[in-house]
Amino acid sequence: MYDYCISHTTLLDTSSEWHQQTVHIYIHQGVIVKITHAQDSNLSKAHKSIEAKGTFCVPGLVAFLVDLPEPGFEYRDTLSNVSNAALASGFTDIVFLPNSSPVLQDSRSLQALQQQTKNLPIHCHFTCAITKNAQGKELNEILELYHNGAIAFTDGIQPIQEPEILINALRYIKPTNSLLIQIPIDFRIFYNGNISESPITTGFGLKATPILAETLMLQLLLACATYVGSPIHISPITTAHSLEILKTYDSFAFITTSTALEYLIWDSNAVLNFDSTFKLHPPLQSSQHRQALIQALIEDSVDAIAIRHSPKSLEEKEVEYEYALPGMLYLPFALPLAYQILCIENNFPLEKLIDKLGNSIRKILNLPTIHIAPGNEAKLTLFQKTEPTPFQWQKRYSKSSNYPHQLPPFELKVKGIFNKGKWFSEQ
Repeated sequence: MYDYCISHTTLLDTSSEWHQQTVHIYIHQGVIVKITHAQDSNLSKAHKSIEAKGTFCVPGLVAFLVDLPEPGFEYRDTLSNVSNAALASGFTDIVFLPNSSPVLQDSRSLQALQQQTKNLPIHCHFTCAITKNAQGKELNEILELYHNGAIAFTDGIQPIQEPEILINALRYIKPTNSLLIQIPIDFRIFYNGNISESPITTGFGLKATPILAETLMLQLLLACATYVGSPIHISPITTAHSLEILKTYDSFAFITTSTALEYLIWDSNAVLNFDSTFKLHPPLQSSQHRQALIQALIEDSVDAIAIRHSPKSLEEKEVEYEYALPGMLYLPFALPLAYQILCIENNFPLEKLIDKLGNSIRKILNLPTIHIAPGNEAKLTLFQKTEPTPFQWQKRYSKSSNYPHQLPPFELKVKGIFNKGKWFSEQ
């Protein structure tokens, strides 16, 4: 007898012979054992049957570059809440940035977090700071952290600025199966900018960030990575200017990029009324840049979509725009929002969206890709298309509430995930 049978679901997995076919999936001990066509009315016995008529089943999604709330920022959120938020949006995996307090940079703390999250429904992966206290000056014990399970290295929201440190970091990472993740921001001309520089925003009286802050650092990162020949992931790409620069480096497989979902959904018009919800780091760009990013993803010029879920407390957000901390909370509805704005409104292929939120990220991080086929691990996301439905906030998603409150009705609903050998859903 099988442990689970997921019946009457339609597979969306371009690597599977069952792609776009409605099937029954049989799972035993966390592994897909058998797939049969839904026309087969003789269902085999299973301890638990999940009727999934009308749903799509895809390889599990990865929430990439999420803020780490513990330790130090428990007043913003908890790891359990972030896991609930990921489940609500159909993610089976989370990759956390190391910018907790203190910064995640030693093996003991890394192992403690791995132990703390092992019973959550979501697989949690942790990046570690590449330099001590993420200050960009002295390298951490990279090999030790790597051997203890660090999935990648980054100083997160405080990216390295000095070329010498960048080159040394890339040299130390090169012998491992890991990579450096870096935000392309040059702080020398970032000026702690509150808004993107444009003819409209120059009259606002706020510090503005020029596009040059991104493109200048991007060129430095590309030069250092190609000089050392070491893997680097650059995220988030937010401007069309950066996309033009990246075209020269298409042939370098060890250079990968992503943008973040917020830069595909909103543009700089969102901050014209000084709503601090939309104060981000880097700042939102114009609609022309947003459309260029969407097209670059369709053309595979950008490899993946990050989910830079960043809860902030009321005290950190409900202040004057200039003094509010950057960051937005959106993990609980990331997939429905992406489907609504990208697929429905911008004709973004659904299969492409699933790949950019899933296996493309796994390839970047050297994680096993997920293919829905007998003999493979069952790590699955199930969702269905629905009539337009308003989003309903739940307290279990986060202690914070810095999410955009004027969301469109969603036409996609997550049914649940299969992960760690079990079925999980909000119901």
